[in-house]
Amino acid sequence: MMIDILELPESKRIIEAAEARIFANTGIKVKLIGHLENMEHELEFKKLLLKKIVCEVFYIKWDDVLSKKRERKVCSARFVYMYLLRKYFNESYKNIAIQLSRDHTSVIHAITSVNNWYDINDDIVTHIETVKQKYNDALL
Repeated sequence: MMIDILELPESKRIIEAAEARIFANTGIKVKLIGHLENMEHELEFKKLLLKKIVCEVFYIKWDDVLSKKRERKVCSARFVYMYLLRKYFNESYKNIAIQLSRDHTSVIHAITSVNNWYDINDDIVTHIETVKQKYNDALL
């Protein structure tokens, strides 16, 4: 069975909820630091992997994604990366914008554009599915 969305952010919330529940029931404040630190490292690794795959599929460099270039393949790669950060990592618009030196409204536009590409079955959808497939395969 393929996992389409990462469970990592949800796991972090569960651990934080468990800490709060332990405190509520016992009055003892605990911090599951080891697990959270491992998850943060894993999260950064997964984002780095996603960056690499997006660049590989769109045949561009990461510097191009961060640039102000407006070529179709660069914008498409940027939009896809934003879309997948939101989908896989449940990142806020603001956090995605900060990572790419953009405004949160640019992120909203990017995600809306990708959803529209799916609606009209644009050629870019093939690239998105390739990125998703390679990413899931790399994680397994």
